[in-house]
Amino acid sequence: MSIKEKDETVKDQILSAAMQVFKKWGLHKTTMEDIAKAAEKGKSTLYYYYKSKEDIFDEAARHELDQIFKHSTEAISNISSAKEKLRLYISTMFMEIKKRTDFYTIVAQETREDHKIVTRLIGYYHKIEEQIIGDI
Repeated sequence: MSIKEKDETVKDQILSAAMQVFKKWGLHKTTMEDIAKAAEKGKSTLYYYYKSKEDIFDEAARHELDQIFKHSTEAISNISSAKEKLRLYISTMFMEIKKRTDFYTIVAQETREDHKIVTRLIGYYHKIEEQIIGDI
């Protein structure tokens, strides 16, 4: 396994564990120690990859958005009608979000309390969605 592959594996483990901890405690009550324990890593390992729990939260949220967009664009890839693509894109987006309700509940709670999170995530979301809808 290359160093890059190892780094990606460790980051995936951290994100997966962090998402579980965030679902349980939310961003503000979660500590880097909680995430490290859940990921079975040392805190120094977390700090090697991330500056803060907020950085982990942002990456976890972006990862979830990426998965939603991936499934939504795959669903419309073989459709030729723009109207049908848009309809299917929207319905697939809703279904993908519904699958991730637990995490989105946490994101919604945290964004009400911290508007910086909203600004970062909305900017990321809009950039991708504008590209997809432009392509449709």
